[in-house]
Amino acid sequence: MEIRQLKYFLAIFEEKHVGRAAKKCFVTQPALTQQIHKLEDELQISLLMPNGRGIAITEEGKRFIPYARTIIDSVDKAMHAFSSDSTIESGEVILGVSSRIHDLLLNILPSLHKLNIRIKKMGYEQMMHEIDSGVIGLGIMHSTHEDKYIEKRIILCEKMYFVVAESTLSITEDSSIKIKDVLKTPIVLLSDKVLPRTIFAKYIGKVHPVINLISELDSIDELAKVLKYSSIGTILPSSQLPKNMHGLKSMEILGNPINYELSLIWNKGFSDIKRINSFVSVLSQINYLKHGPEFFIPASPLPN
Repeated sequence: MEIRQLKYFLAIFEEKHVGRAAKKCFVTQPALTQQIHKLEDELQISLLMPNGRGIAITEEGKRFIPYARTIIDSVDKAMHAFSSDSTIESGEVILGVSSRIHDLLLNILPSLHKLNIRIKKMGYEQMMHEIDSGVIGLGIMHSTHEDKYIEKRIILCEKMYFVVAESTLSITEDSSIKIKDVLKTPIVLLSDKVLPRTIFAKYIGKVHPVINLISELDSIDELAKVLKYSSIGTILPSSQLPKNMHGLKSMEILGNPINYELSLIWNKGFSDIKRINSFVSVLSQINYLKHGPEFFIPASPLPN
């Protein structure tokens, strides 16, 4: 029995819908369903049953709900008990972030103060310099940078969007799109120096023969102009969407097959792994659907 299975089950109970529960838990519907089946096999009971409107909780499932909640609450209390101030090194740690990430973290500032972490807005070059020189302990940045002196831990992923002109009438009524439909459209991408191609490598490398990649551009503004007056589409993370979306339509790519990752980074000389794990634990409790719907978490603890 795994904690995630219990959380998936409770999400189905709360949302009354498997698809919405999967979205709430930031997993695909098949993955969620598979874990529920594993939980049912282990418990040797049926938790869910189909009905005319979709899915319903069985009587045995309803009896299991308070047990699931008790287990999750106990685990949460244990995590908080062992991520308290007594388990981390003394002294304030400065966390360097961009303005956009700073805004996202505003809702957890009290928890950061408890961990004695203070956030400081700064640009990428300043962040790397101050981490390298030990001025700040931690930073959050896109994890395409490699440095032998820097450790990193993926903490967030940005959702990816397909962007086309609003005049593309066949799809402009939709708020999401499947990747197979994205690949039916001629694609223009930002060049590697603007949007590092490493984020596409794992996915596009597998399907490149079917991608109609017609051009690469060095500017988001230039890209937006091309899109507005053509039937060409592009793939962008939420942070790279054009500021002026007039005449354009963005659709979330379902399943998020391409991850634009944000990492927590620190100098290898920074040894406070307990504080890092405590910070990641706090991040995992954010209601991202409410505070940052363009993000999701792939987090798991670092070894102490």
